[in-house]
Amino acid sequence: KGGDGAMAAVGALPRLLALALAVASVAKASEEDVMKEDVTMERNLQLDDPDELLRWYKAYSQRGSSRIVYNRMPKTGSGSMRYFLGADIIQYEDPDETPSGLHFEHTPIEANVPTPAGTQVLLDWYRSRLDTGQGVTGEGHFSFIDLPLWGLPKAVWFTVMREPANRIVSHFYYMTQREKPRNATREECGAPLQGDLFLRDCAKRWPCFHCTMGMSDIVRRYFISTNLEDRDVTEHSRSSIAVASAILHEEYLTVLPLEDIQHGWQLLECLMPGTLFDGLAEKWAAAMVDKNVNRAKPPPDAGDVAVAARIARLTGEQELYHESLRKFCGLWRMAARHLHCPSMEGWEPPERSCGVYEMRGV
Repeated sequence: KGGDGAMAAVGALPRLLALALAVASVAKASEEDVMKEDVTMERNLQLDDPDELLRWYKAYSQRGSSRIVYNRMPKTGSGSMRYFLGADIIQYEDPDETPSGLHFEHTPIEANVPTPAGTQVLLDWYRSRLDTGQGVTGEGHFSFIDLPLWGLPKAVWFTVMREPANRIVSHFYYMTQREKPRNATREECGAPLQGDLFLRDCAKRWPCFHCTMGMSDIVRRYFISTNLEDRDVTEHSRSSIAVASAILHEEYLTVLPLEDIQHGWQLLECLMPGTLFDGLAEKWAAAMVDKNVNRAKPPPDAGDVAVAARIARLTGEQELYHESLRKFCGLWRMAARHLHCPSMEGWEPPERSCGVYEMRGV
């Protein structure tokens, strides 16, 4: 019997080998499909082609102006943006009192959590505003939602991004400084340490460094609706970055660069004429000078910046920031060539964000 069993096992080897090869072939095909999908998503919108961007813009404009969502990211000037857009309902109950003349509604705080429960809160809020017929002009910290999947009409999305290393340094100290009621973050990130907690020291301790990457995970937290607890933030795949880039390209009207936000407002005004964005570039300049919301701060420590740059690469934020600039500069080039907006007359190209040589073609 033992011999018969051995012979049977030998006889089964060809079938097992064939099965293994078939599985490997399917796996390889699946991997190739994913790679092809990534390439397709990455090349879905040719940002360097003004004519293709014009076709995309005309299709995007069909969304109208009654559903506008500002998905604000931490430490990207969001405090100044909330002040400007009148999103602080305690301070501004009358839209006429806001610097912009607008009153963006702050979405429920429960929607700020990138979990299924947080997503449901945001969906309920969005649906309730549509049911009343008052339209949607909201802002908050939340993940992107593909609204048609939930039977809801698409919105016009926009946001602000900041040079990643500086943003991450600012976000780290905002979440860990002692005078703010966020000391639990110190514990979660490997604190307490004697004295102040510096990002450059945090990088030497894996629990602290790992937690800081989780706080800074812009790619999935704001552009892909994913619960951060489900995956290790160090395990970013090319696919996740490609999906985030595709959502940025296709679903966001534009991304305003914080370092060049005046031009950003100008572009929004051009892309959505006759809407609530009219005149916001000039109003922003006046409001920020008068109120001095953006106070000058000393440059961050070089050691902190080096650690933050590493985090930006690991989480994909650096690449996503690059894609946001490509989108912004491509739209500027398209608007200058095809739209001829009055709001852009007399303005120099955004060379700070796009570069002298890149904008020369305008």
